[in-house]
Amino acid sequence: MHATKNPSASTSISVLILAEKVSDVLLTSIRSLDWATEVLVIDTSPEKNLQTQLPPLNNLRILHVKEAVSPINDFATARNTAQKLAKHDWILWLDSDELLDPSSASQIMSLLNSSDALELVSVTRRDVAWGEELKHGEGNQRIIRIGKKDTLKFEHAVHETAQSDKPTYHSSIVIKHFAHSSINSFIAKISHYSRIAASTKKSTILENTLELATFPLTKFLYTFVFKAGFLDGWRGFIYSFCMSLHSLFVRIHRYEILLSNQGQSTINPFKKYSWLAWVFVLLFSLGQLQRVQLTPLVSIYAHDIFIVFWLGLFLTDASKKIRGMLNKMWIQIKNVSVHFKLLFFWIVLGMFAAFVTNFDVVPLLYFSRILVYSLFILSLFTLLPREQLQKMWLVTGVVAAFTGIVQWAMLPDTRFLQVFGWDPHFYRLIGTFFDPAFTGMILALALVFWQTNTLLKDQSRVRLIGSSSIALALGLTYSRSTYLALAIGVLIFVGFQILKLKPSQIHVSAILKIARPWILYGLLAVAAIVLAPKPGGEGVNLARTASVTARADNTSMAISSLTPKSIVIGNGLFSIGDDRITNDPILISRSRFPDNLFVMLITALGIPGTLLVLYWGSQYLMHNAHNKPEILAIVALLLVHAQFQNTVVQPFVFIYFSGILLIYMREQRPQKKLIG
Repeated sequence: MHATKNPSASTSISVLILAEKVSDVLLTSIRSLDWATEVLVIDTSPEKNLQTQLPPLNNLRILHVKEAVSPINDFATARNTAQKLAKHDWILWLDSDELLDPSSASQIMSLLNSSDALELVSVTRRDVAWGEELKHGEGNQRIIRIGKKDTLKFEHAVHETAQSDKPTYHSSIVIKHFAHSSINSFIAKISHYSRIAASTKKSTILENTLELATFPLTKFLYTFVFKAGFLDGWRGFIYSFCMSLHSLFVRIHRYEILLSNQGQSTINPFKKYSWLAWVFVLLFSLGQLQRVQLTPLVSIYAHDIFIVFWLGLFLTDASKKIRGMLNKMWIQIKNVSVHFKLLFFWIVLGMFAAFVTNFDVVPLLYFSRILVYSLFILSLFTLLPREQLQKMWLVTGVVAAFTGIVQWAMLPDTRFLQVFGWDPHFYRLIGTFFDPAFTGMILALALVFWQTNTLLKDQSRVRLIGSSSIALALGLTYSRSTYLALAIGVLIFVGFQILKLKPSQIHVSAILKIARPWILYGLLAVAAIVLAPKPGGEGVNLARTASVTARADNTSMAISSLTPKSIVIGNGLFSIGDDRITNDPILISRSRFPDNLFVMLITALGIPGTLLVLYWGSQYLMHNAHNKPEILAIVALLLVHAQFQNTVVQPFVFIYFSGILLIYMREQRPQKKLIG
């Protein structure tokens, strides 16, 4: 940038800059301000060494202010104190990473000379991120940066803003902000600022929990959608995501402060994770209500953002106890079986080959989500006590039943959701997951878990109430695949329970004692199916054929698309094949892969990859399900259901199933590794 010519002006102005170190942007800025009467740089470096590094200019002064020494903990106080040292009445504030647009100098002087009544002026600040100027979202803001010394007052310790009851003139002056040279520097700055912001908050633990569950997602939606950050492309998405990161970091650091004030921080470094885990339960229970559709093929959930933040907090936690737990988790991951490593390599190889062929990045995003979910589940089981994990999964299951029953009672007609791409349902329980089959699967897993977990062993009344509500909700889904899967899972569980009996103990009364609760909950589900109102619609007709035909067509299309190459190496996990990419855009948005699990595996991994999955899965079950029929029951439930739905990789089902599986495995083998 070149210096601007000195405009004719009678009004003097001081330009103030807080600076800790010299940068190319700062040097360019100072040289371009030769039109200003005074340029006052406040040296915030602890070493006070800017005097020797900045060029000797006639209008340049360099001062040190006690309240403005890095790390600054209150930027508003630093600015308010520094501007008292300015020689002139009019003040223009710039940051050390900002440049005034060349055309703005003459505008400033002309504006200040135009009216004696003028006291405050707002400007437009545009972020320049990763080589491009952001024109939307929070990268394009209107802020007050020009004002008279006695009027311009800043508030808030971080992200400080000028506040005044005086009228403000909204100018066309532009300041360009070169703050984010890399994502790493952006996040580092966010982390620093969020700690300062957290130290000034007054929220309680309850208020902070509610904010943690809602503010980060709201911040992302506000920046990316409402303020049109999406128009800035991938830069707008990263910017919006990082700003929501800041919102979350503030609440996380606030937790640390609250726990420290209660004397708990040094005693129990796991306490904050215990609180945050319940925030996840809240987000998970919101289901599809917390979903944001970024493109026709890509969506993100609030719990996705939360999980990334959780893992970031866990991976960077400085506590010795937490570091020790992290090391144990990495050891478990590194010690997985050779068969699992080979399977993982085969999956990655197939996805890479598919990407090279189709240049489709969506499968990589799906796969990344599954990996992140898996790490999150492992971190939960690394950090939290078994009792809390059981409570979390019990609560999640009964909340799914409760919200589903409320939806069925108050909003039975959900056909309007077809406008947003969901299947139309009438008098069927879809809950917050917007799908009766997947909601049914979560309820079926919850019913098994409520009946078999050790936490409720001595609380039969609580178990009865919770399981009964889940069974009633399950009946109202009218999901035949769920009914069949649950029936087979329960038969396996009851059968293994009977096989545990000694020959002399096997008689009708003993068998009925084992089967009695399952018969009760089955009758409750049947009662819900029979007695619930059915004013119309095919969905409540258990003899319906449309969904069967659709699934048969889906499977037939997948099988017919197989080629010799795909039979050997597959099309890649989460890929859909060339013909479906080009010819069936509706199918792409509704189902990226076959409904049937085994057809999906063959089309995705080929026959060798499918055999690897089957072999590793069978070995894993034989190793971990010994004397634990609950594991066999939920695995059978999942596998049967997955013959009719994309159950295994459905985000909510994957998380809920994985959690229950690891709880059972921890009970079975508390000292052994949790992954195969």
